[in-house]
Amino acid sequence: MKIATKADFDSLIDHLKEIILRYENNVLHYNQYQIYFANGEKINFEILPQTVPHLLGIKLDYIRSTVFFKEQDAYKLLKEFLEQSYFVYQQVQKGYLSYNAIFSSHIIEKIEAFEKNIYFLNPNDIEFICKYDKSRTFQLGLEKNYPCDYFIAKKGYKGEL
Repeated sequence: MKIATKADFDSLIDHLKEIILRYENNVLHYNQYQIYFANGEKINFEILPQTVPHLLGIKLDYIRSTVFFKEQDAYKLLKEFLEQSYFVYQQVQKGYLSYNAIFSSHIIEKIEAFEKNIYFLNPNDIEFICKYDKSRTFQLGLEKNYPCDYFIAKKGYKGEL
């Protein structure tokens, strides 16, 4: 992603703040889930706060290497960074920081993936999970080598699966 203007930067920061708020209000925040299947298999998942900056495409090692931020905890550092966004913008304009060093070149894709994960992995809305049977893909009209082991069916915004 190319950040050419302050409006581009502000838009990205606002979007990140919105995602963090959704994450904090989501049941995945600080919770670990185990889903047991009748066949004895088990799925464990959680989204730990310290992994959120990486999942969003923010390079905390670079931010930590500067003299501008003191927080060492990854999630708290992310929040400090977002709260100090105008200061970050000023430091980039002065040449002390670089957007390319702060944000992954794939930040848009990472943000989209994170948003989908906090939506799809919310266990309260899951209707059922079934193992993916590659030998039956033709019945579903899917490609033969669909890259998954399980299908998760959940309610959509309007109650549809």
